[in-house]
Amino acid sequence: MDLTSSTLLDAVIALTVVSVALTVWLWPRLARRGVLWILARLGMILLSQLSLVLVVALMINSYGDFYPTWDDLVGGGNQQVAFGQTAGANDGNTGVSSGTNGLITTDTNGDLGRWHNLPSGPADQVGQITSVHIHGVRSKISDHAYVFLPPQYFQPAYAHTDFPVITAYTGFPGEIETLLDHLQTVQQFAQLEQTGQVQPTILVLMSQNVTMPRDNDCVNIPHGPQVETFLTSDYIQAIRTTYRVSGNPAAWGLEGYSEGGTCALELAMRYPKLFSVVGDLGGTSPTSRTRRPATSSVPRAAWAAPTC
Repeated sequence: MDLTSSTLLDAVIALTVVSVALTVWLWPRLARRGVLWILARLGMILLSQLSLVLVVALMINSYGDFYPTWDDLVGGGNQQVAFGQTAGANDGNTGVSSGTNGLITTDTNGDLGRWHNLPSGPADQVGQITSVHIHGVRSKISDHAYVFLPPQYFQPAYAHTDFPVITAYTGFPGEIETLLDHLQTVQQFAQLEQTGQVQPTILVLMSQNVTMPRDNDCVNIPHGPQVETFLTSDYIQAIRTTYRVSGNPAAWGLEGYSEGGTCALELAMRYPKLFSVVGDLGGTSPTSRTRRPATSSVPRAAWAAPTC
């Protein structure tokens, strides 16, 4: 049962009601002298207070999708893995995608069915969203992601087209499911593409929180996970070898909300030759957390048109 499950929340609410009712009902019987009776009264109060706090915590977590699963809460999810143990492996949970070297594998257990408003229909008409895992060669990190390919990607007229790429990051703590649940990123983006308000673009939803429950600030950790290397070098290599994407930095953009927005700004400033467009939704100022290189800048480039 996930932490965002309505069943879990309903059960805890019921527990809270029962504990409060029992406290009111049993209190006169517990109003006696003695250490044991005092401890009993304190236990009843503590149970009622803890259950109430738990209800509030679950409601906040459900709203923000901060810790969707128990593994996320205890740090069991999104951990770095050895590339040699995952790349190109077919253990029944993943299958090698159309890319080379197994840098991206399709997650056949992806729970995309929980969203009923995702693009549905023929891929060449509405596009396609896929649950994948991205495997880093240099960083030895593996991360879950959702990739949305526009309808044009599957149309014969665009068979030799290189598409732009937008990468969307989450906040901390947070999971990529929040981008589908609350921000409706894919849903809105698909609609914009369908109406011609944006050009055909590949959208990648991923979490930069690959060291949960630690906050890695999207940088390489000395003698630890090389997060910055994964989000730049490994990620670019995996996407370029798997999908038909443009090699022009003006066609690569980053965006994110909260800390994801901060990471987008930082990486765009550090790697202007990789990312030329950046969007920050409520992130903190990167200058308050990291020193900006003197020669680094974010070019004021618009999306480059796909090249055929």
